[in-house]
Amino acid sequence: KSGGIYSLKYNDKELLYKELAPNFWRAPIDNDRLYTLKDIFPILKKMNIGQMWKKATDKRKVTDIVINEEDENVKIIVKSKVINTEDGLTTTYTFYPNGAVKVENHIIPLKDMVRFGMQMAVKKDYNTMTWYGRGFHESYVDRKESAMVGIYSASCEALVHDYLVPQENGNRSDIRWAKITNKQEEGFNVMDITGEFINMSMWPYTMMDLEDVTHSYKLPRKDYNTINIDYGQRGVGGDIPAMAFLKKPYKLLRYKKYYYGFIIAPIENYIT
Repeated sequence: KSGGIYSLKYNDKELLYKELAPNFWRAPIDNDRLYTLKDIFPILKKMNIGQMWKKATDKRKVTDIVINEEDENVKIIVKSKVINTEDGLTTTYTFYPNGAVKVENHIIPLKDMVRFGMQMAVKKDYNTMTWYGRGFHESYVDRKESAMVGIYSASCEALVHDYLVPQENGNRSDIRWAKITNKQEEGFNVMDITGEFINMSMWPYTMMDLEDVTHSYKLPRKDYNTINIDYGQRGVGGDIPAMAFLKKPYKLLRYKKYYYGFIIAPIENYIT
């Protein structure tokens, strides 16, 4: 029904708490919130992102699944109907004998996008992320020059940024590889395969929590951690005060063919 990976076991240990599935939405940031005033200020209608991409995430529907066995590998091609796209979303999973999974996504949006990525949740004891990319602090496509490329590591709690009003936060950009581990260094790797690098974030709560809660101290702590693995998201803006008015390089543009991919693989010392 979902076309997503809902179970991932290494050494008979289940890693996933919620399935790996496509995501086109982000919890609105302060600059996004001005869009709610579009009926008062008609000029904002030209910039409105509305709720269309949230609906695209929630209403995505699998239309076809094709399974191909190639030598020792298994390839599964999932086609999904997604509103505001030319031909929906194509997600290809390639499963390898060593436990690795290659995930590839193709899409052509008919409206400028908010986000192009995937989201999942892991069991709470997998709560450390180590990454080779920009850090240590959060960074976004139009706010990353101060984040130097290097190898960093932090707990899930240390990765979040508590804005006064809960919103999208904690993204790390230009990631070449990352690993998610528990105290025993068990877990999995996430590796970019395109050379354009990926974006990742990790929260001890959900995206819905970020939208629903009014103050950061009210954010609940779940018994799992949410992980985002993204091509990217639209910039955060701010050249015009309190507006997400973006320059073209920082948009996810309509009519453009977007592709991104990554590999999820067990950490070597976790294979028996």
